[in-house]
Amino acid sequence: MSFEHYFSEKPNSDIKLFKLKVFLRTHTYQFVTSSGIFSPKKIDKGTLILIENLKLPDEGKVLDLGAGYGVLGIVIADNCPKCKVYLADINERAVWLCKENIKLNNITNAIGVKSDFFEKFQGEKFDLIISNLPYTIGIKKIEKINQSIPDFLSDKGNYQIVVPKQHARVISHLQTIFKSVKVFGKKGYKCILCAN
Repeated sequence: MSFEHYFSEKPNSDIKLFKLKVFLRTHTYQFVTSSGIFSPKKIDKGTLILIENLKLPDEGKVLDLGAGYGVLGIVIADNCPKCKVYLADINERAVWLCKENIKLNNITNAIGVKSDFFEKFQGEKFDLIISNLPYTIGIKKIEKINQSIPDFLSDKGNYQIVVPKQHARVISHLQTIFKSVKVFGKKGYKCILCAN
């Protein structure tokens, strides 16, 4: 069997499904997860901290970049009913799980999209872009993604990510891209809110 990452476009690993039930912000959610996806047996700490520190728009377009099985996007869609939320991932299995979890949680203002980062969103503008980026792709690629974010933000849009402490240089890089970079969070992880 060949080695594959959770950000592989077409996972070859056998599908082993898991079910999660978790209280996040204001509601109990259910998620179907799978092998071949990041953190399938529990919601990872970075995502939980990002959810805890979310700054939501009242309305508008939201992009959950690298959505995995859809936790961030589904919580945002549920807590921001006037938002249209796009849950994007390159991994076909992740997109399938996003779609299943949208249905499972009765979310009507979200959609799962197969996209290699911004591939399917050229020319689009978002009021919020959120991500728990796959740091295993390497800091250079993370910096390249972060560099492209302003092209996809509306005038009043913002970018919210979580950064593990071992990747603190990402924060310094964001400060060269955005006029405003606010840091929130707990020991081990920092939530970053960026805007121009």
